[in-house]
Amino acid sequence: MDSSQETVSRREPAVGTTTPPPRLADVLNPANLATMVAERYIRVQRHPTLPLRVYNYTERAQFGRVWNAETLTCRGLIVDDADRIVARPLRKFFNLSEYAATFLPPLPVEPFVVFEKVDGALGIRYPTPDGPALATRGSFTSDQALWATAYYRRRYGGIPAPPNVTYLFEIVAPQFRVVVDYGDREDLVLLAVIDNATGLDLPLPTDWPGPVVERFDGLTDLDQIVTQQRDNAEGFVIRYASGLRVKVKHAEYLRLHRILLGLSNVAVWEQLAAGGDLDAYAGSIPDEWYGWLQATVADLQARYAQIERTVQDEFAQVRAEVGPADRKAFALAVQHSPYRQLLFLLLDGRDYRQQLWRLLKPSYSAPFREAGDDG
Repeated sequence: MDSSQETVSRREPAVGTTTPPPRLADVLNPANLATMVAERYIRVQRHPTLPLRVYNYTERAQFGRVWNAETLTCRGLIVDDADRIVARPLRKFFNLSEYAATFLPPLPVEPFVVFEKVDGALGIRYPTPDGPALATRGSFTSDQALWATAYYRRRYGGIPAPPNVTYLFEIVAPQFRVVVDYGDREDLVLLAVIDNATGLDLPLPTDWPGPVVERFDGLTDLDQIVTQQRDNAEGFVIRYASGLRVKVKHAEYLRLHRILLGLSNVAVWEQLAAGGDLDAYAGSIPDEWYGWLQATVADLQARYAQIERTVQDEFAQVRAEVGPADRKAFALAVQHSPYRQLLFLLLDGRDYRQQLWRLLKPSYSAPFREAGDDG
């Protein structure tokens, strides 16, 4: 699986285009966007003081894998009240391993380049009357966004910002650590420059005074990239000539991330038993584990439904045999049933759901569990 070439062909317009800003309707179907917002697949947050709003796909879209032009594009898309696109981040991109799934097309056969996958939060630069500011994917006011805005203005505030392009950064600081330990490093690592009209990459500026994402020109083969393992690193981002990006995360990073999240089938069972917000829970989980999460949830819910049907059928049969008033006869009839407690809860008109979930508590297992891993 050789990439054949190391250099990605340029398919981008010149930096700093003076054409009018693109409109939201030029990029997305307004009716489809409204539907995605109404159905909670896309969330909109307004700026606290400026006529701006940011669109971001939700945990519900992630867990349900509702990926279309609108959800893929709304990954921190910033628009003003005249529906002009102010900042346009990268489209949602997936793991290399996910391209075996049916909802993704085959990978293109074309040249690619490989970059470091920095382990932080995406920072999206946008203009304001007070100078450039940074948002995160779904917020103008997250802790990372506020810190990054102050840092940017302090370090780079005097650098002219080209019109109609979006600079994207990875926000790195000790207080925002995910898994990789960068020590005391505080940085805005420049990842990409995007043309707001086309969504395509522009060349990274050679005179940018801050750190720029590392490029690995020696990695040209997908098999080599997948098997590459590095300590204290998240992985790689592959960018194809057409602009498509895919990510590859190191196994050790995934193992440590899973441990930090406390992710297991028992944790999923606890969430279901408590009636918790499964969409929100799914939103904290990396893409690599969505398939495992969906299968775990489906298995637990199917077992719950099966037991519930069995109990309801048994309850109806016993009531028909002994009548509604004879509690002693009912007790005799269900004394050998494995669901005796549930049947009495039904008899008394009480909620049996918590008791049913207790019957379903699984033996501990976790995604990508390895021998000797006590996570």
